[in-house]
Amino acid sequence: PLDMKIKLEDRRQEPLFAQEPSLRDIAQGGLGDCYFLAALASTVSKDPEYIRDMMQDDGQGNVTVRFYRQEKVGDQTTYNNPVYIKVSKQVPENFAKYSLWVQIMEKAYTVYRALYGDKGDENHELKEGKKFDYQTAAGGFSDIVFEHIYGQKSSRWSADETTKGEHKDINRIGVFLNKIAVQKDGKEKEQGIGYLDDGTMVVVEEGRKHIGKRVEVSVSSIYQTSSGRMIFARIK
Repeated sequence: PLDMKIKLEDRRQEPLFAQEPSLRDIAQGGLGDCYFLAALASTVSKDPEYIRDMMQDDGQGNVTVRFYRQEKVGDQTTYNNPVYIKVSKQVPENFAKYSLWVQIMEKAYTVYRALYGDKGDENHELKEGKKFDYQTAAGGFSDIVFEHIYGQKSSRWSADETTKGEHKDINRIGVFLNKIAVQKDGKEKEQGIGYLDDGTMVVVEEGRKHIGKRVEVSVSSIYQTSSGRMIFARIK
């Protein structure tokens, strides 16, 4: 059970998807989970149907969401172990905004983190009466979320590695990022959000005050999974 000392909106009578899920549905609210919403944005921009496949509406005001978790057997680690999180359509008003499916994803991921930890490699027993709140989902890394969404190992690259001759494609990406349009507010640490032509999300640190403008940026890190990548960048 979520310990919600916050105002809830009852959306149990609404359809889970009012329209085809899209990037436009995602807008961060008061919770510090930009890492999670960024991974969600990358997923829906490339494969909206995958989002639908993750979620099952029971028609009685509840939705079950599929994530994956790690399991270790000896020296082997597997990532494709499904877990199913069931939550109601009563959602906080001031966190993920507007689209119900995004609010449900955020709520379900909060429960997931409480059960399996931020890396999905723990196994906590939630005893009856035990409470936890939405801050369970505050703070994290998008590459780990991709593992929880897809059930596959992801990679995290640092731009510093280019000095060692590794991941040279980061340099090529940098060419494309010489000028990028900051389109909207990331709402965490003054971040702004832009996109490459292929839909890759670019999180621009200190980009909020440049919304509506094109700015020169340098890559600070890249998260790569089988579904694509997400880029973090700083204004030059």
